[in-house]
Amino acid sequence: MKIESVKLQNGGYVINDNLFVPAAEGNRDYRAVQKWIADGGNVEPEFSEEKILQNKVAKKKAERDAKLRETDIYLVADFPISSEKLEQMKSYREYLRHIPEDEKFPEVEVLGFEVWNKEGENGGA
Repeated sequence: MKIESVKLQNGGYVINDNLFVPAAEGNRDYRAVQKWIADGGNVEPEFSEEKILQNKVAKKKAERDAKLRETDIYLVADFPISSEKLEQMKSYREYLRHIPEDEKFPEVEVLGFEVWNKEGENGGA
């Protein structure tokens, strides 16, 4: 087997983008990978920096979307809620929608309503 590229993946290696080699000393291909590395071969990370960022963005947006879904019921016309609480909920949902625009995104915390409201993100509770 001629090794041209090696990438870390799931506790083993992917060779030439098509062969998974588990990290097992008794495995002949694993020993070949270890020799290739010892001879100066460069092992690529499992995920590129771009892929890691994409994953973080997707997770943060999913967290935000879940909080939006949790608060959908408060906007139903006949839901029993005070006008003050309704305005707070609308402001909270606006905060959620704008999270991706934060300069620190995706390294931001997605606050729940009670924490957001307590911290005065809505102009004071």
